[in-house]
Amino acid sequence: MEFKPKNESDFLKNTFFIKWVSEPNDHSNRYWEKWCRNNPDKIKMFNNARLIAKKLKPVEENKMDEERFYKGLDQLILANHKSDEEGSSRYYAVKKPGIFTWGGSIAASILLLGMMMLSYSIWFNKPKEEVIAVSIPTIYKSAPKGIKKTVMLPDGSKVVLNSGSSISYPETFGNTREIDLKGQAFFDVERDTARPFIVKSGELETRVLGTSFDIKAYDGQNKLHVAVVTGKVRVSTGNGIESHITPTEAIFYDRKTNAMSKDFYDYELLVGWKEKILKFQDTQYDEVFEQLSNWYDVSFVIEKDVTLEGDYTGRFEDQSLKNVLMGMEYSAGIKFEIQGQTVLVKSKDNT
Repeated sequence: MEFKPKNESDFLKNTFFIKWVSEPNDHSNRYWEKWCRNNPDKIKMFNNARLIAKKLKPVEENKMDEERFYKGLDQLILANHKSDEEGSSRYYAVKKPGIFTWGGSIAASILLLGMMMLSYSIWFNKPKEEVIAVSIPTIYKSAPKGIKKTVMLPDGSKVVLNSGSSISYPETFGNTREIDLKGQAFFDVERDTARPFIVKSGELETRVLGTSFDIKAYDGQNKLHVAVVTGKVRVSTGNGIESHITPTEAIFYDRKTNAMSKDFYDYELLVGWKEKILKFQDTQYDEVFEQLSNWYDVSFVIEKDVTLEGDYTGRFEDQSLKNVLMGMEYSAGIKFEIQGQTVLVKSKDNT
């Protein structure tokens, strides 16, 4: 269950938090770093609670019931807040046997009686290295239209971004390697069985340990895919659909129908873009123009008298936009006119 504290007292009642302050390890460090990233509005409260918790000392020979223990915690928190507000002012509690006593600076050692009632003992007899939870910076990389870009990730994995695509990821990975993708990219993942590699792309989540695969998930496009080149990949959706795919297999997802299917795929059709191969197979013209727009950073304007009938099939390897459009004119009843970054689509009958 997600930890949702309302104040510092909730932190001090959380045994996992207290254990982390006294005896931090890699697992608890990663947990609280991630918690801080997900709850930036509570970082000040988090740091206040951590500072208070570091002042706690158990006194084994004294005990108190739970009600008096938490009452003492509340008094301590209140005093800590007042200290922040009034600078050098000092606060004193009424001295009673078995209850908190503090004076002078809040930074002085504070005895909490009855700490043995917790599910474990917290000891500060040995000095501990201070661990401060900080927000890990997020890295953003993008490839504008007309450009393809290679990105090296912190774990040594390589990502090739297709035109009009972007990824974001933490500056350093924790116990997982999570990537957010918009657009299309080819991933060559370093194998690490202890840290799964996870790509979130629209409605799809792709999880691997070490493999190579292609994902296409552009915003505004209905058809998504994940195509495996090497290794094994698990693809799942938010509504519980899940499938495993191996080399030569791909997952196809339709945003309109929320349907996912698995089939063999044509490498050049789905992944050929990485080798500058542009291939269409029974592709609708609006999809053709959309892909060419990303590939060459142009906009297509279709004149009113143009009727685009049927689908288009063709293959081009490392060709200029002009050569691609010339090739399309031979098999389609349309003509293209390049005007800067705009391509006019005209009917051949009007030329």
